[in-house]
Amino acid sequence: MNITYYIGPPQVLQFTSWFGTIIAAILSIFGIFIFPFRRLKWKVILKYLAIVIGVGICVLLIFIGVKMAGKSKGNIPEVIVLGMDGLDPKIVEELMAKGELPNFTRLRERGFYSHLGTTNPAQSPVAWSSFISGMNPGGHGVFDFLKRDKKTYLPDLSLSEFNEGFSVKIGSYKIPISKPRVVSSMKARPFWELTSKKGIKTIVLRCPMTFPPDKVHGKMLSGFGVPDLLGTQGTFTYYTDSKWGQSPESVEDMGGRVIELKLNSNTANTFIPGPRNTLSREATETRTPLTLKVDKGNKKVMLCIGAKCTVSSCIELEEGRWSDWVRLEFQLNRFTKVHGICRFYLREIEPNIGLYLSPINFDPERPAYPISYPGSYSKELSKKIGLYHTLGMAEETWGLNEGRLTEEAYLEGCNEILKETEEMLMLELDNFREGLLICVFGTPDRIQHMFWREYENNDLKYKGVIPEHYKRLDEILGKVLNKAGDDAVIIVLSDHGFGSFRKAVHLNRWLAENNFMDVDSTGEFFEGVDWEKTKAYAVGLNSIYINRRGREGKGIVESEDVENIKDGIIKKLESLTDPETGKRVVKKVYKGSEIFHGPYADEAPDLVVGFNTGYRASWQTALGGAPERVIEENKKRWTGDHCFDPSLVPGVLFCNRKMEVENPKIIDMAPTILKLFGIDIPVDLSGHSLTEYPYTKEDEETIKSRLAGLGYVE
Repeated sequence: MNITYYIGPPQVLQFTSWFGTIIAAILSIFGIFIFPFRRLKWKVILKYLAIVIGVGICVLLIFIGVKMAGKSKGNIPEVIVLGMDGLDPKIVEELMAKGELPNFTRLRERGFYSHLGTTNPAQSPVAWSSFISGMNPGGHGVFDFLKRDKKTYLPDLSLSEFNEGFSVKIGSYKIPISKPRVVSSMKARPFWELTSKKGIKTIVLRCPMTFPPDKVHGKMLSGFGVPDLLGTQGTFTYYTDSKWGQSPESVEDMGGRVIELKLNSNTANTFIPGPRNTLSREATETRTPLTLKVDKGNKKVMLCIGAKCTVSSCIELEEGRWSDWVRLEFQLNRFTKVHGICRFYLREIEPNIGLYLSPINFDPERPAYPISYPGSYSKELSKKIGLYHTLGMAEETWGLNEGRLTEEAYLEGCNEILKETEEMLMLELDNFREGLLICVFGTPDRIQHMFWREYENNDLKYKGVIPEHYKRLDEILGKVLNKAGDDAVIIVLSDHGFGSFRKAVHLNRWLAENNFMDVDSTGEFFEGVDWEKTKAYAVGLNSIYINRRGREGKGIVESEDVENIKDGIIKKLESLTDPETGKRVVKKVYKGSEIFHGPYADEAPDLVVGFNTGYRASWQTALGGAPERVIEENKKRWTGDHCFDPSLVPGVLFCNRKMEVENPKIIDMAPTILKLFGIDIPVDLSGHSLTEYPYTKEDEETIKSRLAGLGYVE
């Protein structure tokens, strides 16, 4: 969403009056100094003129300093919002009780602490979109991590949409006529559009659902939603000379690709897969050559990148180590290249080589699509802190999930991402005295996804991973508290909590066994589905759709039958029990028409499944698959989750100001922040302001007067 900062006549007049006053003062000083020396020689006059100009400049600097000092205190509030994705209230409260989170405790005792109601469903894209907009999902249009094409039924990500632009085909090439565009799936107005229109300094760092970046009166670095160079949310590559599971060239992992190495005298020639070349007629995969020279005796490899092996294009990598960032380029045609950055990890060298290549991130200095506002901001950060992860979900969850990375390598990568985000935040805090600063840390969510089983079962080796990460976040919070101004309002929140994901539920198989679906295959993407006999289907992590006539491509259900089918699914699904334990699998099934409201409610799922803790829709369900069993044990590393009934996974809310509220919700955060700046809350917001503190009506009038002085007119 584009935001234009309005500069009106009051600002111009204000600048003119300041400028005129300053010039008049300098001329007066000049006249006073020059009067006694009218009869002196020009050299002497010029000497005194230089002194006068120097004094005038000093007066000018003092004047500006006084104006800036007056601007930075007591006019516009200083509001700092720290998002900590997935921070769970049970763990927070347990660690505070033990005295292990002193800075969170300090916030609670000084101000306010509460559970924070999440969205339905309790998914990050949905919850953060509601944080940004202050609206119910029906108001912003994001209902699940995945959505479906109504005509083809095929799943797609609910983060952003790409448009390659218009092009003309000439021979085997496509000549682009217009630039490719990317549009966010979050359709509502973000609340920082209003702070920006008011001329309030607004800085947003790594907040989810901000790709492409918004224009703000300040800076923005996009977060969760930024793809990798392949256009996915993170595709890794794994090189090995093992024959296990290999086709002649490569095999697909979930979230990655395995490429077989063929060693010849300890050397292997292979490639780094790049983006599709959309400028060619066939849209073929681009590739960059990669040569491995293996030294098994010293447990290391030499990696040579590109067609020519030179000293500058080669890196030496030891077993068990991550490389530094490596720059890559992929040639689309003789005139066009795209740039990326990646890191290698040498997992093992014997008995077989195992070389991991991270997803290829956008190069922050030359991104394929803008990832910051202004566009130069991503480069500016790189110059200050070095190259950094730009992929929205940068943690290597799929590499660990598929057994291609070790736990130690995964944790090392997570700590690096946490460190980058902390450095960005501290850079901005150094010069922050008023306005809005938002920074979101995604690592607690990714750490808990991958180490929940160990935390829950007190695994000796990894049981402390999650608590230690919470303590690290507490340290960062302490630095923020020390850097922030005395009058700063500090808010810490999470979008949802966490729980155990022990068993996967194949919803499409359940629908088939209960005569709502006809399918004769276990494959993904609705392979083997007879749509002429299918009344309902599941796609995404909590969503079920009715196969409606006139809406779906091959819909059969008439409008008058929709409610009966919904009721039938709800009654049966809410009674589903785990045959091994007798536990209820589903807490509640919600009708979309009853929980979603707003301009995009018609695009919502017909039913939203609120699972009980321990159960979650399977990865196959998300992609339209129907494996043979309804329930099976989750054997992957991804053992923590939050796609349960929202009542089971609230987030947390801390503030250093007192609040007299009960049951705050994430949709309340946008109106609360707007209220802190004295901005009227739009009538279409679903949430409500949680506090009037610390501003009285008189304070609000002062803020509005200050904003009017900046040129904003109601």
